[in-house]
Amino acid sequence: MLKQIIEWSDWLLSYTNLAHQYIVIIRYIGLSALVLLFSYIADRITRSILMRSLTKFIESSETQWDDILLQKNVFSRVAHFVPALVLYFAIEHGMQEFPTLAGMLHKLIYSYMIYLLLRVINALLDGFHEIYQTTPMAKDQPIKGYIQTVKIIVIFIGIILILSILLDKSPKYFFTGLGALTAVLMLVFKDAILGFVASIQLSTNNMVRIGDSIELPKYGVEGEVIEISLTTIKVRNTDQTIMTIPPYVLVSDSFKNWRGMLESDGRRIKRAINININSIKFCDEQMLKRMSNIKLAANYIEKKKGEGKISELTNLSIFRAYLEAWLLTHDKLNLNMPNVVRTLDPKESGLPLEVYVFSKEKKWADYEWVQAEVVDHIIAMVPQFELELFQNPSGMDVCRK
Repeated sequence: MLKQIIEWSDWLLSYTNLAHQYIVIIRYIGLSALVLLFSYIADRITRSILMRSLTKFIESSETQWDDILLQKNVFSRVAHFVPALVLYFAIEHGMQEFPTLAGMLHKLIYSYMIYLLLRVINALLDGFHEIYQTTPMAKDQPIKGYIQTVKIIVIFIGIILILSILLDKSPKYFFTGLGALTAVLMLVFKDAILGFVASIQLSTNNMVRIGDSIELPKYGVEGEVIEISLTTIKVRNTDQTIMTIPPYVLVSDSFKNWRGMLESDGRRIKRAINININSIKFCDEQMLKRMSNIKLAANYIEKKKGEGKISELTNLSIFRAYLEAWLLTHDKLNLNMPNVVRTLDPKESGLPLEVYVFSKEKKWADYEWVQAEVVDHIIAMVPQFELELFQNPSGMDVCRK
């Protein structure tokens, strides 16, 4: 009988313990559901009420920087901290009977909040860069490379903190271990390091800006700089293709930057035509009389007559004087800059006659039009001074003979 009573008491005790365990599990599930519910409610309140009110306030304000921060999702990412904090405090006060589980959940929430902080900082940096782009100095001093460098450093620190929380290790432990991996890290981030150093040099020395037209024949680059980042510089070529080059290329190799020309008062026109040397001769009376009918050449002829040097005149010298006078009448040329018509060293292809002037038009298409006008006029006027252009004979020339 006593044995039976003991068996019944053991069974009742085991049943009670099992019931207690079930009660604990049910309580844990209920608390977890309640915590999740509070977290969800906090998230909905934050998004439905606070974020909507903040969005309306920002959209109605006259300042632009808050609109940019809103567009970059800075405030919406900050709002994610609210349900995370609700979870943290709910676990701290509602799961005291489960210290191990509560500690593990705290680590996860800590890690999640650091992840949220990284996203907020990333959005803030993007917003700051967008705001900076609206300032006048953005074109002269691009900071995208610096922003990317800060992002890398922040993400690197965030990963170290998350690992130290999850693994219960001091951050010093990871930073100390990274000392042995310095060589590997420098190899992995070689382009980023070189790009960062090159970006500082390019920015400090004002070597290149967004909007500059540059040429790097070695890399087939000829166009406008459209983006400068930590590891690449994007250039839109004249054929509308996009080329990317590392920033350190502009530091280590030579390149041509057309910014100086665009900031100056004119774009240079430097063109030469070859005069057949056999057509150059002293002018006789008939030639002088006929050339005096050319208005812009008449003044020069009269001047030489007054100086008693009429016998020294050649058809080429009168032609040069005519061109100098004609260039002064061209409304698309900058007369405050050098204006020269000169002859170069004679060659087997004739005597080069070079025009060296500056166009007011600096845009490519307009500049080419002015340059073509100058060259066309020169070629058309050559026969008027009994000069001949040098040109290698073609098949048609042989046939005519």
